[in-house]
Amino acid sequence: FASSSVGWVVGDSGKILYTSDGGTTWSIQDNGDTRGLLRVQDLTFLSSTEGWVAGAGGLLCHTTDGAATWAWQNSEADIDLAGISFARFAGSLVGVAGGQGGTVSTSFDGETWTSSQGCGSSNDIQ
Repeated sequence: FASSSVGWVVGDSGKILYTSDGGTTWSIQDNGDTRGLLRVQDLTFLSSTEGWVAGAGGLLCHTTDGAATWAWQNSEADIDLAGISFARFAGSLVGVAGGQGGTVSTSFDGETWTSSQGCGSSNDIQ
């Protein structure tokens, strides 16, 4: 949740659900996947407008408008990303996503990702 009332969750076939009333009601938000093939595993929001999802096949998507639209990011990895986390250091966004078989990381506001496949399991990135 980005606040006590605004939050998102992910579900089957890449569904992204949104609430603005603390979870009393939920609505489906379009993730841009018209075929329902995305397997989103995790999502995180840095604010009420900026968020990220990670999933199967190295999936990374970014939103800056509260999940109204999503931009696909190239993760440089063909692994199932099970977790994603970010922090701000000295004004820059630093992030890591990982899963069975490796991790991907960014230190350039999420626009460029570096893959570290084969470095072990990182299923529990929080």
